[in-house]
Amino acid sequence: MSYHYRITLFSLFLWCLIAVLIWWGPSVRAVVIVTQSPTGDMVSVGAPIRIIFSQPVDQSSVEARFTLTPETAGRFIWEGQTLTFQPEPALEPATTYQVTLQPGIADQTLQSTTASATGWTFRTRSPRLLLLQQTPGGAGVLWLADTTGDERRELLREQLVSRIWQWHQMETRRSSPYHVPPNAAHCSC
Repeated sequence: MSYHYRITLFSLFLWCLIAVLIWWGPSVRAVVIVTQSPTGDMVSVGAPIRIIFSQPVDQSSVEARFTLTPETAGRFIWEGQTLTFQPEPALEPATTYQVTLQPGIADQTLQSTTASATGWTFRTRSPRLLLLQQTPGGAGVLWLADTTGDERRELLREQLVSRIWQWHQMETRRSSPYHVPPNAAHCSC
């Protein structure tokens, strides 16, 4: 087989390979949500809503199709393929929220759009308080309670908490303008 004949066959093979790759090669990928947050039923009222997309998207098409129910004001922050919606003011406590992205979100090249709506729900938790209590035995107890007082649970009971309690009392006395320390010298001027 001659050199020119082999070069011609190899060139023909490469052209066929290129044609096959173009014909059956990668097509435009659909926009998909890779990660979404928050989820669950104990979400902080200050939590932002984050969505990570599978590829760069047309930001204006996402913002136009984003809804949060109950309606909440906020601002959109973009970082690469990640959208963060920061509610302003904070979300309401003990409320169920629905995040929805309507169909029509486009990729960055505007060649592919989403065909169906997608979304999820989450619930914000009730406000909670940390309560510090000193027992008659001298131990300190740290409680976690909701604002209604219906639910509370003991977090910690030990002498360390008692020391925190004593420090708090000492700081309160020190900062009070009417408190006279017990060992203060009295002046009879």
